[in-house]
Amino acid sequence: MKAAFVPFLAIALSGCAWFGPQDDAQPGTLQFEKGVTTQSEIFARLGQPNETRWLPDGTVVDIYRFVPTGDASARMRVMTITFDSSGKLLSYSNPDN
Repeated sequence: MKAAFVPFLAIALSGCAWFGPQDDAQPGTLQFEKGVTTQSEIFARLGQPNETRWLPDGTVVDIYRFVPTGDASARMRVMTITFDSSGKLLSYSNPDN
């Protein structure tokens, strides 16, 4: 049984894909509207963040890590998304910049 699983795993991990909170969320293709997009809408698109920080002024910072699969030379990309106290998008970093 293990012998059949190993080739399947190798095929599944080959290619240049990104593994992140949601596998279909490709870094650099994500665009959100500041002051309009809500934290719940981003959760729906990206899933739960890898890390969340609550700041004293009421803002929330969500951190997403996108890990490349199948390309040993690619580096992990990090996207930081900041929300105001009402859950509206203040800013976000594009992981390709």
